[in-house]
Amino acid sequence: MNAAFSQPSFRFPRRLGLRGAVTVSFDGTALTLRGAEGGERRIAPAQVARLRSGRDDAHKYGPSYETRLRLSDGGVLAFVVSGTGDAGGYLATMRGFAAAMAADGRLARMEAGTSVVGSLLFPVMMGALFLATSYVALFVLTNEPWWGRLLVPLLPGVMTALGIVAARRSWPRPVASLEEYGFRLEGRR
Repeated sequence: MNAAFSQPSFRFPRRLGLRGAVTVSFDGTALTLRGAEGGERRIAPAQVARLRSGRDDAHKYGPSYETRLRLSDGGVLAFVVSGTGDAGGYLATMRGFAAAMAADGRLARMEAGTSVVGSLLFPVMMGALFLATSYVALFVLTNEPWWGRLLVPLLPGVMTALGIVAARRSWPRPVASLEEYGFRLEGRR
């Protein structure tokens, strides 16, 4: 397997001794992180305490793919790929690394989904707006007909319901099989 994707230079690569943009690849045994201006780090499946991958469709440049690796030594690595330019290499790399983790007996340490906060942000905001508009409809618009009062909280109510459905889809949860991980990695389930 020779798939790879690149990450811009930011905080976590510099802490690992990597300089410049980082290329992440999987060679069949470990993830290799290689800095464009120097430095290299290999991460074997045995070094990973938790792997979480997910897809977020709420970006104007296309889907955003995110993987967080919690290492046994306490470190955390995050890979984010926005749009579809690097998506093929990212998906192949992470699918290969997940297969190596499953072969190493670490399927129970794999999760699919984005983050709890990211999953709850939109439905909580829309829920607050729905409660506020419901209050206005019930207690302020008392001289309006019943159907006119129902129109005020209708759109925030629908948006809250859609947000709850989206939150259930992106909520982090353990995967039961490698096939399920692949589906959730691509955002198909």
